[in-house]
Amino acid sequence: MAHSSGSTGGTENNNSLQQLISPQELNDRFNEVISMVRGERNRTELDVNEYVVSKESTYWGDFCKTAHLPPSKVDANEFKDFLLKCGDALRKLGEPLAASELYYLEYIKRYSLNTGNNNSDKEKKEQKVATTASRKDILRYVLVVYGKSECDKELLLQNDSSLIFKKTIQKFLNILNDLRKAMDVCLNLGKMYKGNDSLYWLVHDGCVLSANLCDSLVVAGYGSQVVEFYVWCILSLEVFVELSTVKYLKFHVSLYIRCCQAYDSCNNISHALRCAKRGLNKVNQLAAEE
Repeated sequence: MAHSSGSTGGTENNNSLQQLISPQELNDRFNEVISMVRGERNRTELDVNEYVVSKESTYWGDFCKTAHLPPSKVDANEFKDFLLKCGDALRKLGEPLAASELYYLEYIKRYSLNTGNNNSDKEKKEQKVATTASRKDILRYVLVVYGKSECDKELLLQNDSSLIFKKTIQKFLNILNDLRKAMDVCLNLGKMYKGNDSLYWLVHDGCVLSANLCDSLVVAGYGSQVVEFYVWCILSLEVFVELSTVKYLKFHVSLYIRCCQAYDSCNNISHALRCAKRGLNKVNQLAAEE
């Protein structure tokens, strides 16, 4: 009986392995997706803000089939690469909706990394907290969040370029929160990686994305709601020795100036002066160290 049971288990495992979609098939699916989009865009000569793949298009279902594969059918690492690659390619091709809602979002649903910091009370109860992660998993996850933020920003501005609706502002703030959480993954789970493996550049890129998002909201009169994100970026840059050099001095200065302007826009002059003083001290410190 024992021998029979073991044999059956082995057969089941073999069948399970045979059912996995191979890396080559995933690559073929990726090529089909991209070729179809490129061909359709060329054939129809779509404008910049028009998409081949929208929820109303005949292609939405086909794209869903490539993104929503059962977990039992794919190797996790291979599928992570597939989702990131599809999302990045579609974003660069001018298809932000498909990139964001199908591929980037599918990655986040399945493979999210969450340190538990900067979470609401509800999120702390509902989301699983990660305590460790490989460098590659951190890199993939953060790049997915960054890519999705760019797509979502583009989609929001297409519908409300003047930022006049409160719903748009809230969605922008949600994007900024997601970026902050992604950078927090780098700062906490990625702190063990030093030297050539350091993820300092990933935090820098997140600061650039966040600051650019904040700029639009300050101009629209929402400086008081985004000043905390400028402060977060300033403090995040200071964590890494690699970012505390003359090479990044101009960006440091720009963050302090933008933060001061955000404080000033909501008539918080005392905090603006304090921020300016701190920025000047940091700049002098960097100059002295060089």
